[in-house]
Amino acid sequence: MIQQLWIKEIKISNIQIDSPKIIAQEFEKLKEIDQETFWILGLDSNNNILLNECLFKGGLDYASIDFRLIFKRLITVGASSLVVIHNHPSGNQLPSHDDDLITTKIITIGVFLNIDMLDHIIIGEEFFSYNSSRKNIIVDGKEKGICLLEYINLMNI
Repeated sequence: MIQQLWIKEIKISNIQIDSPKIIAQEFEKLKEIDQETFWILGLDSNNNILLNECLFKGGLDYASIDFRLIFKRLITVGASSLVVIHNHPSGNQLPSHDDDLITTKIITIGVFLNIDMLDHIIIGEEFFSYNSSRKNIIVDGKEKGICLLEYINLMNI
């Protein structure tokens, strides 16, 4: 691990956000960081990147998340959707229970603000994509075996 490395910006090539693998490749440098960092990509309706920002950094196994700040930044740039990316310094890319809760909360808030969460990608030795894995999501205390896009479509208010 690179000690005390803090990446303030990850320059993303002019890519079309259409697969988790492409995003994970662009954020591969996060494998080298020895503290958790939490990034958001704010996208327009054509999946062009409007915002690429590290909003939070934390310790070895956590980062405190302020949901209001996430959506304030997205609204400010006029984003219609987002992708969340964060790293696990341990190298284990599998989501924790807290990761599941954070994902669920972002989806839920986004539904009310009409900002779709397209994916949550965790960078470890490999990468994990909630959308690709069809990870079960907990909503209102009930386990839902559906992917993020299906959830968003079901909640179309």
